Amino acid sequence: MEVDKYDAIVADAHSNGIKHAFYACFFGEDTLYLYNVGYIKANSDKDKVWCPRTTAANSDFCWKDCYLIHKEIATVYNKVNGVWSK
Repeated sequence: MEVDKYDAIVADAHSNGIKHAFYACFFGEDTLYLYNVGYIKANSDKDKVWCPRTTAANSDFCWKDCYLIHKEIATVYNKVNGVWSK
């Protein structure tokens, strides 16, 4: 997760009085890792990662500060027969 994205989520949650924000990462169509944003910074390694500059198609790449989130802090959901469950 890009540090800038994390900072924006935290700032937005704080300015709107939201106590618990979540970050969702989908892997394929049937696996979801759901992270409580409040645990990400303390449970991640920070590193520079070669990433697309933007999410737009055909974007060039650049180095970005990112949190490499430990998967152990995620709540993992799997979709089976159209139903999400832990």
